[in-house]
Amino acid sequence: MLEEMQEEALLYKLGEHKAIYLNASAAAIWRLCDGNRAANDIIDLLREKYPTSDASLQEDVAEAVDFLVREGALIEGQGAKKIPERG
Repeated sequence: MLEEMQEEALLYKLGEHKAIYLNASAAAIWRLCDGNRAANDIIDLLREKYPTSDASLQEDVAEAVDFLVREGALIEGQGAKKIPERG
């Protein structure tokens, strides 16, 4: 379950009663993880939207995806996939 607060977000893992805070950057990256896009695709999309952030985009995406995988919000693979919500 996702609760959006302006540009930030809270992900709730209902089965574990856990909330994961996402700052604006991590929330934008999480929204682009659809199971079809690779990290490079996400970087390209963000580069188009935020051209002045180009220098740190690759590192930011890698850190956010690693964090989301560690927290159990994404499944790592060819394209990052969101964990299906379970009640």
